[in-house]
Amino acid sequence: SESTTLPAHSPTRLLDTRNGDRPAASSTQTLHVATGAQTVLANLTVTNPSGTGFTTVYPCSEVRPLASTNNYTAGQTTPNAVVVRSDDAGNVCIFASSAADLIWDQVSESTTLPAHSPTRLLDTRGS
Repeated sequence: SESTTLPAHSPTRLLDTRNGDRPAASSTQTLHVATGAQTVLANLTVTNPSGTGFTTVYPCSEVRPLASTNNYTAGQTTPNAVVVRSDDAGNVCIFASSAADLIWDQVSESTTLPAHSPTRLLDTRGS
């Protein structure tokens, strides 16, 4: 089998809204994470949320998918690993359903690790 080497580096903080403008509810932040389309590995932490909500990270050139990256409740700090493909400009979008501070620590960018947009394969909630 063919192996893929994933280049990794020390975490680089690319976003921390605790030091600036706090994203409003139902807002989308654009974050430049790479040079062109690459698969990016990072940690997204949600902190100080004003209510229950979720985040979704996705390439800005696409429609926001039906998937959550973080799920949180008011006052809870929630970190989660993220694997996402950036758009051709090297950007990802971070949607937050409830007002919260966002922290993005990136550890890798790769053109050899394939990634696609999230596809929901199962949802056991009643319709």
